[in-house]
Amino acid sequence: MQDEAGISGIREIGARMVAATPQDSANFFGFYDLCPFSPDGRDLLLLNCPADWVTLPEGEPALVRRWRPEDATFETLGETRGWNWQHGARQQWLRDGSILYNDVDGQGHAVARHVSPDGTPIRTFDMAIGALSPDESIGVGGNYARLARLDPTYGYGAAVDRHLDEGPTQDGLWSVSMADGAVSLLLSYAELAEIVGSPHSDRRFVTHPVFSPDGTRLAFFVTDAGEGGTTYARLLVRDCDSGKVRVVAQERVSHPAWIGEDRIWYWGRNSGAVRALATNRLLANPAVRAVARFARRLLRARMNQLVAEGFYVSDLNDDTRKRVAEHTLTEDGHYSWRGHGSVLLGDTYPDEDAWLTLLLFDLASGQRVDLARIRHEVATREEPMRCDLHPRWDRSGTRVCIDFVTDGCRRTGIFDVGPALSRLATAGV
Repeated sequence: MQDEAGISGIREIGARMVAATPQDSANFFGFYDLCPFSPDGRDLLLLNCPADWVTLPEGEPALVRRWRPEDATFETLGETRGWNWQHGARQQWLRDGSILYNDVDGQGHAVARHVSPDGTPIRTFDMAIGALSPDESIGVGGNYARLARLDPTYGYGAAVDRHLDEGPTQDGLWSVSMADGAVSLLLSYAELAEIVGSPHSDRRFVTHPVFSPDGTRLAFFVTDAGEGGTTYARLLVRDCDSGKVRVVAQERVSHPAWIGEDRIWYWGRNSGAVRALATNRLLANPAVRAVARFARRLLRARMNQLVAEGFYVSDLNDDTRKRVAEHTLTEDGHYSWRGHGSVLLGDTYPDEDAWLTLLLFDLASGQRVDLARIRHEVATREEPMRCDLHPRWDRSGTRVCIDFVTDGCRRTGIFDVGPALSRLATAGV
């Protein structure tokens, strides 16, 4: 792969960009919780659409493509109408090199397509899959048509809600057997209402499922859409053997990442006063929300201290919760564990000058290494079309891949983080 230093809007700090997709069309992966790299590490699984596209998809197709950075080639494997800018089509590699991605069929049903490494159809599952168990036996997911209505950023605009007006016992978190394709309701909204201790609401939705590395636990969000774009979120974890479900955090909680089998990392808040404000209609006022956002940017560290907002790690064995990186990581971001050791890969949202930071953080030593600064050059200020870095590890844990934007065109880039990992290891001695 060639050194890609010199790309407009990329400032290398502690790592070198070694490959990037061209700027002739938009190429991107999506969220930070899946690995875009093939089992052999040579290819990446991306979505492709026109470079100047700046609206939420409402059924327009995106291509599912294989990118081979070493010779800068692409191969089209399929097409999907079940995608969005933040999560892509949840496209992922299976262990045998075959591929799974979400789609919306001709009837408007959100489905999952299983295809061979060259794109030949193998099977279609009658639900869209948000997360696949590590042993590839079970897929889980929410209702993507309901998401499109309540949180369009993560839904599929082309999907028809097959459970509209059926009531809280007929929708919720779904599962599908990858062996026989049988679809079942894993947890209904009626059951979830009892678990969270709050009556069911037509504005409640399930999203962001993610299995623990050994597949024994499943984390997911149960979120209530509030006034003026506000939300009340709860992070739940289900024990896959016993079926027991616990509420790990609530009110302001986002971006979970498993650290081993028993610990989960997330951004959270622990403030009764703020919790009351979040459920108040006052935040529906655009002027009030604008002032709140400005105050947070101006006094971020101090505000986080006052409302106990920051990164936490919950140990599910003893139900303890610990605040971490209070003075090192002072804003929310997308973090993922390397798979061993104590190093996490993360990012920040754009600062006041529209720069995002790609970084590594060692949970054991508390050390942070900034890898690069990337300018947020999206062609629209509409929130659902933002381009977060959503950094992802490769399977060896020495390269990372991000989504970024150059002059309005979404691209995917790869960084070599081996030297930065060595520096962290030295610093931790």
